[in-house]
Amino acid sequence: MAYSESEFNEAVEKLNWVNAKDLLSNLDSKEESLVFVGRPTCPYCRKFLPKLIEIIESDDLEIAYLDSTATAESVAIQEFREQAQVATVPALVRIGGEKRLENLGVDSSDSIESIREKIAQ
Repeated sequence: MAYSESEFNEAVEKLNWVNAKDLLSNLDSKEESLVFVGRPTCPYCRKFLPKLIEIIESDDLEIAYLDSTATAESVAIQEFREQAQVATVPALVRIGGEKRLENLGVDSSDSIESIREKIAQ
């Protein structure tokens, strides 16, 4: 089931919002973190997010959220997307740690188990 825009906005309130400039400055962190990149107007993001929320709640994960909507931060968002190889949203990106920056290659059609496996790799 896909979220409506308002349901999407309500659901992402449960996530830690981040901006692209902070993400870019944390690439060398030894600590890994996960970032969901999406936007409320994207139907694929609205289809993906309920699955991600289920994983977050059942596995007790912390995942940050980067709103990819064009804003005053658009240049930094574009730079982050280029470095993380995020051509489309939704995307789930691992930041920091040994890999530094890794697009996990999720898709809105992925099953919950498939998303969970990509996170665990």
